[in-house]
Amino acid sequence: ILDSALDAVIVMGADGKLRDWNLEATRIFGWERAEVLGQDMAQLIVPSQHRKAHYAGLHRYLKTGEGPLLRKRVEITAVRRSGEEFPIELSISPLHRPEGVLFLGFARDITERKSLETHQATRLREAQLLHRLTSLASDTASLSDALGLCLASVCELLQWPIGVAYLPD
Repeated sequence: ILDSALDAVIVMGADGKLRDWNLEATRIFGWERAEVLGQDMAQLIVPSQHRKAHYAGLHRYLKTGEGPLLRKRVEITAVRRSGEEFPIELSISPLHRPEGVLFLGFARDITERKSLETHQATRLREAQLLHRLTSLASDTASLSDALGLCLASVCELLQWPIGVAYLPD
């Protein structure tokens, strides 16, 4: 059943150790199931800057039964076996069993979606710039003023801190 899931399914025990891992998790993260079982999940797939929060959240849940990320979809980053950090959509649900609590994580690689969103945002900024530049050209009194406004707009689009235009005589 786990291997037919479209998302990576990651099962972690209350001790932070991996209890199960499906084929999609292998595809996304690069670790084979046999390699990860019994390993500390955070050391394998949680980026170093998030590990402290991961351990604190696990401890808080075991103590209070509360966790701010549980039963929600969140966007966060994870780490592949290669060390590459990449964006994922993650949901985590606790499962109470007689032998203790398990945490079921469902992860989806959203690298392509994020890339498309970035590309679309850039295209939108470019379209807004073109519209602004045509308006500026008709509203300014001099070439110097128009050039200054155009240069400021280009710098904003490209996220440059400064820009210089050189006009030969």
